[in-house]
Amino acid sequence: MTCTTLAIEDRSHGRAATALLAGRNLEVEDLAGASSLQSFSHRADAAQQLAHMAEALAVVAHELRNPLVPIRTVAALLTRVPPEELPRLQATIERQVARMASLIADLLEVARTDEGKLRLDRCIVDMRTVVAEAVDNGAPSLRARSQRLVLELPAEGLAVRGDAARLDQVVSNLLDNASKYTPFGGTVRVSLDGAGGELRLTVSDNGIGISAQALPHVFDRFVQDAHAVDHDGAGLGIGLFVVRELVHAHGGSVQAQSAGPGQGSRFVVTLPRMASRADALTDVDPVPRPRCHG
Repeated sequence: MTCTTLAIEDRSHGRAATALLAGRNLEVEDLAGASSLQSFSHRADAAQQLAHMAEALAVVAHELRNPLVPIRTVAALLTRVPPEELPRLQATIERQVARMASLIADLLEVARTDEGKLRLDRCIVDMRTVVAEAVDNGAPSLRARSQRLVLELPAEGLAVRGDAARLDQVVSNLLDNASKYTPFGGTVRVSLDGAGGELRLTVSDNGIGISAQALPHVFDRFVQDAHAVDHDGAGLGIGLFVVRELVHAHGGSVQAQSAGPGQGSRFVVTLPRMASRADALTDVDPVPRPRCHG
């Protein structure tokens, strides 16, 4: 019988495992070899998953620790500065707490997605209001980077049936992503428009752009473009993953566009739109919720 011998490095035991694979007829030795190969493959996969988990936890700890440094610094100054300085210190604390809250919210959404427990509290939502509030909340971060914000909203409201809090998270994550990867003094644009049965939200910037290699993977979890890491340091790489999952849960789509490094980026979210107020009043949730209409 002709056999092929494959030597496979077993890193967990520090020795080579030999598997004998036959062409057509399998004997006892062949079955044992195939079993060893499968067992090694499972151990290798498990080791890789543990390595990814350890790396992710390290980054999470780093990201949660970063906002604590300015908060601790400001707390130490509260009793030493004149009263007129307190609003500035308060703004610093609020900005860092918002950063931590956003990170924790994204982590929770990832967990809910993995467990199949993502739930939307749907109601009639005016996306113009959602976008305006998200931009207003994100404005301090842009001002801290001396960035120019251009907001283009329609004269009338655009109704969708969705979860107001999750839609706010979509807008906030896209805005934060644009600001994070746009240099000081850059420009971030947010626009909202509707045509026919669709609503389109566009967030664009003149920042560092996205490489052709990374563009197809920007919505994958724990994925970051190499030059993006160089620009802003380590990050979790889950913000855009959360955007995609939430948009898909609302029956919409999201696309990323970039001409390459240094050419800025553009993210376009498309959602089903309620064409008229009459449509918006149909099938309204019996319990009113914040920012819901009907």
